[in-house]
Amino acid sequence: MLDVVLWKSHEDICSLDFLKNENNSIEFICPNPELADELRPIVQKELTFSQAKTVTISNFIQRELRSGPQVESSVKYRFLSKSEILLHLGLLWRKAYPQAPEYLFLKVYTLFSELRSFTLDRNLFLEALELCSGDHFKMALSFWDYFEKNNFMDEQKAYGVLSEFYWDKKTSLSSFSDNLKTYVIWGFDYLSGLQIDLIKAMSESSNVFVPFPLEVYEESSFYDWIRWVLPSNDSSDEQLNFSDYGPLEVISSEKESLGLKLKNYLKDCGESIDFIIADDKMNYSDINIIPFENISFKHPSDLFSPILEEEIKKLYENFFIRTSSETEEYDLGDLEKYLKEKLQIEILKEDTEKSFRQIKVLCLLMKNFTKLGELLDIEGNKKLDSYFFYLIKSISELELPRNFSFPLIGNSTIGKIKSLKQFDSIESKKLNVLIVTDEHDPFKKTEDIFSEDLYSFLSAIGPLKRGSLNSEINKSKIKEILKKRSILLIESSALNNEPFWKEFAFNEIIEKKQDKKISKSRNYLGKKIKKELIKEFVWSPSSLQIFYDCPRKFYFKYVEGINHRFSPKEHLGYDQKGIIEHKIIGAYLSKFRIWNDKEFKSIVEKTLNDHLNEKDITLDIFDYKRNILEIENFSRRGISSLLMMGEEVNDLGLSFEFEPQKKFKDKKVKGVIDLLVESGDGQGILDFKRSKGGIPTIKEFLDFNHIQIWFYLSNFDIDLGKLKFFGFLNLEDLQSSLIYYRPELLDSSVQNEFKKFLKETKAKKWDSLISENINSYLNFEKKLILKSYNEKKFNAKPRLKKICNFCEYKNVCEKQ
Repeated sequence: MLDVVLWKSHEDICSLDFLKNENNSIEFICPNPELADELRPIVQKELTFSQAKTVTISNFIQRELRSGPQVESSVKYRFLSKSEILLHLGLLWRKAYPQAPEYLFLKVYTLFSELRSFTLDRNLFLEALELCSGDHFKMALSFWDYFEKNNFMDEQKAYGVLSEFYWDKKTSLSSFSDNLKTYVIWGFDYLSGLQIDLIKAMSESSNVFVPFPLEVYEESSFYDWIRWVLPSNDSSDEQLNFSDYGPLEVISSEKESLGLKLKNYLKDCGESIDFIIADDKMNYSDINIIPFENISFKHPSDLFSPILEEEIKKLYENFFIRTSSETEEYDLGDLEKYLKEKLQIEILKEDTEKSFRQIKVLCLLMKNFTKLGELLDIEGNKKLDSYFFYLIKSISELELPRNFSFPLIGNSTIGKIKSLKQFDSIESKKLNVLIVTDEHDPFKKTEDIFSEDLYSFLSAIGPLKRGSLNSEINKSKIKEILKKRSILLIESSALNNEPFWKEFAFNEIIEKKQDKKISKSRNYLGKKIKKELIKEFVWSPSSLQIFYDCPRKFYFKYVEGINHRFSPKEHLGYDQKGIIEHKIIGAYLSKFRIWNDKEFKSIVEKTLNDHLNEKDITLDIFDYKRNILEIENFSRRGISSLLMMGEEVNDLGLSFEFEPQKKFKDKKVKGVIDLLVESGDGQGILDFKRSKGGIPTIKEFLDFNHIQIWFYLSNFDIDLGKLKFFGFLNLEDLQSSLIYYRPELLDSSVQNEFKKFLKETKAKKWDSLISENINSYLNFEKKLILKSYNEKKFNAKPRLKKICNFCEYKNVCEKQ
């Protein structure tokens, strides 16, 4: 029997009344250990069965495999952990694509895993792969065949094997063949198609309950997993309205004074309090908002990653970088010997001096490099290169313990700090303080990882992992918290910008007198602002963006002209690397339209050396090698993506650092476009970025919060009738680029010229009239420039808080 328990109140479902008449032993299956820990006290409190317990789904399937299918099956599968899978498939990938960048392997592996969660049918898997752009993704089929040939089993295969076993047996589950058992599938935000098949197979011989919030179910769609478990529901339960919550206590202010306001509000409170962070995770900045010492919290404590990072760095320097710069050569045998000697030295230290964490990391590295050596022996190759260090680091990260700390500060605790992931343990008897800042995004909707065609194909096979459903789940959790005795502590900008909060009937928001007082007392530099912007100022995209982001930063940079940059002579900054990479891409493509690895590396080395000489920068041998490898990788991706256009277009013209003519002769503007692409009667505009952090979101771009491209299109003589595509090319990860193409100019017959490039960069259709957007932008720009000329104080008012994090003047600005 399979029963979806649609709950209206979280307190009611946590009373576990739906299980009170169950006479069977009960097992709660959770997605992860953290949620199992949260649920365990509830189970122990509400149920009297000695057999009732909580397990993770991973532990459940491995236990069932040992006692069921593995015993009876004629095919003996070997179950591989994720770290073992990465090792095997990582070597298989390297053999097929020895020159491909390291990051691409994990992309293909992720695609392989995602598609296997939909189907274990090879023909369907192949059909799905055909809808993926990029030849590298076809390697996922080789991964599939490698698994089948060696009888390897991953988690997805385990779901399929167990499902078949339960359907065939038609009896109670293998671990409890003598007694009927009840299962509760608790706390899953997403279940894959194979997991749902497993649950349905289990329900043929056992009672299976799936609790799920009614309100979220009503908002769900055909694509969501819950509709694959319970397709339709005729429940006539009334839905809660926001007005049912009554007026809520709200404390709202700028983030800097949230803690002070909360402390004043609770100064006479003598009871226990739960502080709840409105996000799935929390960090130390969240904890610092809370102005009390005697609180406890459960927070991820990453004890091993820094040591792993340092050890990999040392190995990389000694066994790869040094190898590349000296005549001596090393192999895996030398590396294993080095690790063994280092481990012995650490073990022989006095207990007060030895690092047990380092011992753990060294032992793990020895184990993984030994496994790597055994697999490489088959091919007769044990030489080192950067890919193997990357692979071992990724594998080791999965195998290191994930620790959680419980710091207790002060003599006695007045409460706990929790995230939305700890929702089950939130109590109505306590006073709950829900904390929301701009850094929290409980309603975020993750972007689809599949193309439209693949998305459509997979939706017919199984449920899709939709960010919208997760958003609805978090909304449901927040509503439940606010139904309890709660205070909403919220940053004023979050309150004003997120529509969700506007639906509630709030009590009067506390005035911001405290904020004004703090702002006034900290405005140390305000009296120094005496200059105004000259009317002859020539605007560029970067200067206009900076004024829009923060007037004070604009004043420092363009009005006072303060030299803010420290120019080190011992290392390269990210901005300098970006300049070098732009030059490399331009230099290579001005000579070649096919790939030539030797010429490419020659151009990289010359461009880097010229820049170092020009800026009088001296790098040691390790930094030089590290930087040249990084610059090679970024430049190679940019060149490779642009060569995709050259494969289809014979008359492709590429103009780097292009200075366009002004559209309005009297307007004081200037600008340089990173790349103008010309082909026949078409054009494209691209701006290079080194990472996703430099690329706006779709909303930011459409709202003119990121000015650059709009500035080019509006102020310069660019023929919009020929503009086929435009946007930002991410050199770190091509698929995280933001590029738009205009379908009316790229019809079915012509679109082939840029089809491969647009698919590889996940370009999006531009469906509106671009001239209308440009008119709107020009109106926006006119108001912004007029505001700059009338500015007198140039106050430190950043548009977003994150702008301060990357500001060159943050150490002297009162906003910090």
